[in-house]
Amino acid sequence: MSDETRTFRSSTRLSRPLRPRTWLARLRLDRTHVPGLIRVADRVHALDQVIAGSLRPVTLPALRLLLGVLFVWFGGLKIIGRSPVAGLIAQTLPFGHNHLVLVLLGMAELGLGALLISGAFLRLALLAVGLHLAGTFSTFAMAPALMFSDSNPLLLTADGEFVAKNSVLIAAALVLITHTSPRTAKSPVPMPENQTEAPETLALLKRVAPEE
Repeated sequence: MSDETRTFRSSTRLSRPLRPRTWLARLRLDRTHVPGLIRVADRVHALDQVIAGSLRPVTLPALRLLLGVLFVWFGGLKIIGRSPVAGLIAQTLPFGHNHLVLVLLGMAELGLGALLISGAFLRLALLAVGLHLAGTFSTFAMAPALMFSDSNPLLLTADGEFVAKNSVLIAAALVLITHTSPRTAKSPVPMPENQTEAPETLALLKRVAPEE
């Protein structure tokens, strides 16, 4: 093979765009050429692992407490007659005695919120929370004029958006149910010690620490 042919093939290979895997492989091979960049990337990764490991034990309890605070807050507003959704509830539940229904709903939410905050009967409380929130979607069937603009299911009103956001709270309740111990039913299941990443991340930070 002539030198001109080799030169042509070499230039053709260099002109082709590198695939992601090829680019990553060459980056790994060129670690010695960009030690500063690699060191920064390692430190960022280690810091990310440390932050994630620090937040992991508190995220689920924080989610439970915040959900409980919301229920206590909203339930209290219903009991004192200052809830902004009183009119929506009155048009959704055809039971009469709107004030009495509102107070009963407020007491139920207040009780559920207290259970979430205290952690007592947690799995039952979370199940009740999920069912209660799912029941709010009945407004789409009972009062569609309040939920949609111009009868368009894609154009939600302010009340429609308020109810639709309950789907996020339902998802939060399901997350807490699946991470709650069925034996104690009081707190999220802790991560086994052999699965924690804290020692590994600390070792990684030491490894990538700048040399003095």
